[in-house]
Amino acid sequence: MIVDGHCHLASTQLIPDELIAGSVRNVTGQLRVRGQVEPDSVERIFRRQFSDDTADRLVEQMDVAGVDMAVLMAPDFSVRIPGSPGMLALATAHEEVRRRHPDRFRVFIGLDPRSEAYEPGDLERLAQQHHVDGVKLYPPCGFSPSDRLMYPYYEVCSRYRLPVLVHTGPTADCLDFSWGDPLLLGGAVRDFPEVDFIIGHGALFSWDRCVVLARERRNVYLDTAGLASAPGIGDWRQHLRHLLALGVGERVVFGSDWPLARAMGGLPWLLNELTGGADPVLRPGPATDLFLGGNMLRLLPDRRSAGATSELTR
Repeated sequence: MIVDGHCHLASTQLIPDELIAGSVRNVTGQLRVRGQVEPDSVERIFRRQFSDDTADRLVEQMDVAGVDMAVLMAPDFSVRIPGSPGMLALATAHEEVRRRHPDRFRVFIGLDPRSEAYEPGDLERLAQQHHVDGVKLYPPCGFSPSDRLMYPYYEVCSRYRLPVLVHTGPTADCLDFSWGDPLLLGGAVRDFPEVDFIIGHGALFSWDRCVVLARERRNVYLDTAGLASAPGIGDWRQHLRHLLALGVGERVVFGSDWPLARAMGGLPWLLNELTGGADPVLRPGPATDLFLGGNMLRLLPDRRSAGATSELTR
């Protein structure tokens, strides 16, 4: 079973314009130095990528690529960017998509521990009703994943076996990169050893630190989101081979970072690069099965007892 462990619902209704504009400026700056693209084309590409409110295009890509299920990350920017949807609105939007495409998606809900619009009890209710399968944190909004404000939420994650994915590395230029250091996870992973933490983009940014964390803490994983589409990474295929050879194969989760992967050719291109052609990155076997789905499936809570999804109520 192939599971894309790091996707996003490509909707401008959920991703603030300020964040998209900041990402456009970042990519434009990187590519302009290399003489590869004009600013207007970057803007058009980003806007076109974020035009799949119902996830229909994503499901089409999954079907062509042979991806059975994807995990939708729903970051919460509401404290940093007022007017953008918070945890409860994000949960409602993603539940509608999950009802539209049964059995194709799991959802990691975003939250900001500083928000006054919800509380840990709301996360617990979402977990009880099987509307969330994990938590997505975006520290560059201005907080540490080890902030004590997060601890009541981690207690909910512990009770309901919800894994936590934490964004690390750069992001849009309107946010604070200093909060993207994976080592900021240190206190949380120490104090909540029963909670599984996934370092988002851990195979790409500060990957050596991420490997150390994964080796030293049994509840730490990293994902490959953005690896194949990041400007300046060089030979990402060789980098991934090297990473998987470091003895952390059981802690690495496959993730495409859709919709950003669309610019490179989408999921069919990515899966073909990984497993097809004359010199694939991955060879058939147990290690490949773990990377392409098994590791994420071990982390997800069991939904077999959930039955049909119920209406999301507060």
